[in-house]
Amino acid sequence: MSMMEKTPQVARLYEDHSSVQYELGQDLIASHLRPFPGQTVLDLGCGTGRLARKIGSVVAKQGRVLGVDPNTERIAVATEEERRCSESHQRNLTFIPGLVHDAVQHGPFDAVFSNFALHWVPKDDTDASVSSIVKCLKPGGRLCANLTHDSGACANDLSLVTTGQTEESVTGMDFRSLQYWTDKFTAAGLQIEYALQDDNTTMNFPSVREYFDFVKAYTEGAVDYQKLNARELSDFMGNHSLGSLESKFVYILSVLTIVASKPEDR
Repeated sequence: MSMMEKTPQVARLYEDHSSVQYELGQDLIASHLRPFPGQTVLDLGCGTGRLARKIGSVVAKQGRVLGVDPNTERIAVATEEERRCSESHQRNLTFIPGLVHDAVQHGPFDAVFSNFALHWVPKDDTDASVSSIVKCLKPGGRLCANLTHDSGACANDLSLVTTGQTEESVTGMDFRSLQYWTDKFTAAGLQIEYALQDDNTTMNFPSVREYFDFVKAYTEGAVDYQKLNARELSDFMGNHSLGSLESKFVYILSVLTIVASKPEDR
């Protein structure tokens, strides 16, 4: 049985504590996606829709953004927030629960944007998912993706002490290499434009507590520091030199960034 909790409360926790991933996603939008009015964009693994809303504000009412995510509670948050948005009258944002396969019928798109989602794809579905991404793209369309390559020892150790299992085992995440992904996209017919592994991506948290809440959010409640008793928590904090729960925390992890395009003749 999965330890993960797909509940409204956990979805809201993700909305409240995903600012670090949001910032890295904004960087990817500005540096490589570079949307413009009239474009159609698929946000694959959109979560609670924060970046989809940002892209939607740029493509404007002439364009269209579809956000897809398998977590129905995060999609519910995304839909609710879109309704509150001051620009919701543009009606250019749609959110649906599902996988990339479910988005094919809604395409093709000028771009597929994915921020820290592809490492959730199971290995036995990777080839089919990559094929669906290609189908989602128009000829000349581009894929822009950030992926976690390694979330670091602290997150994994927190998973071990709270669940008895590694982070990958608990969540189903699968951290694969840059070469693995570029080979998969190339084999599917995409042309790699940019591929980078940054082993020193800095994530700044205002407190250790905020970091722990972030881990709880992206693991959908499975890795929860509040499951530890006072002694266990104290030992964990000491072993990782974390100070107190209110101490500022700088975390380093490994991130892959891949940009690929679909040839005009496909």
